[in-house]
Amino acid sequence: MAKPTKYKEDMPARAEKMARAGNTMAKISRAFGVQRDTLDNWVQQRGKLREAIERGRTHFRSECAEKNLFKRVEGYFYEEKTEELRKVEELDPITGRTVIAEKPVVVKTVRKHVPPDTRAVIFAVKCLMPDKYKDRQEVQISGLTEFVTELQEARKRASNSQSS
Repeated sequence: MAKPTKYKEDMPARAEKMARAGNTMAKISRAFGVQRDTLDNWVQQRGKLREAIERGRTHFRSECAEKNLFKRVEGYFYEEKTEELRKVEELDPITGRTVIAEKPVVVKTVRKHVPPDTRAVIFAVKCLMPDKYKDRQEVQISGLTEFVTELQEARKRASNSQSS
């Protein structure tokens, strides 16, 4: 007799929510209380679960990409920490003696600015306003039909003068 499955009907909705939050398959399987292999089997066998996880992952990826794109468009600040190894006296817990050890110590923290990225701005503008900003230009040529007509008449005259 086969043992009962731990799969529940609410799992697709829960899995989609977890995937939207950026959780991995391993974390989702732990949340469901099953091995990763079991979750993989369920995903292969149950289209509803597979689609839910894929929707969640797609949403997470597009949200991350959009957030990072706009971060590059606007520019941002970040902190950079510089560390140095310094000699520090500390008590050895085994021997009870004072020992000199080298430990990393934060020397300074600097707030740095990344300016807006021109290429990110161009990409965002093209995506958000494709009618106004696009790579190709539309060119209209007027007077072309008159030129073609004159060219054809000149050819006829030249062929008539050669044949006479």
